[in-house]
Amino acid sequence: MKNFPNLIPTSINLGKDETILWIGNPNPGIKFHPRVIAAFGLWTLLTIIAVFIRSINGTFFYFVMSFILVTLFNIAYLLLVDPIRRQKTRYLVTNQRIVIISNFISQSIRQVRLNTINDVNLKVYRDGTGTIIFDKFSWRDRSSLPPYHLLPVFEFIEEPDNVCNIIEKARILLLKST
Repeated sequence: MKNFPNLIPTSINLGKDETILWIGNPNPGIKFHPRVIAAFGLWTLLTIIAVFIRSINGTFFYFVMSFILVTLFNIAYLLLVDPIRRQKTRYLVTNQRIVIISNFISQSIRQVRLNTINDVNLKVYRDGTGTIIFDKFSWRDRSSLPPYHLLPVFEFIEEPDNVCNIIEKARILLLKST
């Protein structure tokens, strides 16, 4: 396969039988996925209800300001922080593992062996990008699932169907060889 010396941090050591199958990064820019839109809509509705209730009671200012500040923080995160975080993230698929490298505030490297992944879920968005969610838990372990945002994901990637196929083929080959 191709050599990607400038794209892989020196802290990623490939094994002697390990080859790189795909390297990518999230699509840059501001993204409005359904979960964010729903959360923002719900928070806006709660703010309107709080303003109405507190304006009737007269204790208006501090309570409403707390809702407005949280709403402004959410908007700032969506418009400023999230695009920068995605810009500083890189994804790597080898024939043995997936790697998520983030250089947002400090370098963070998350590695998941392909033979430990039980399920690969794909969500494709209207703009053609997609998110791949790697579920490491079997259905028997569902009572102790971590929150959704703690599962490893490849977020807003180009050609998500192709990447998902690469991962599935690598998983199948790895499972057959063990």
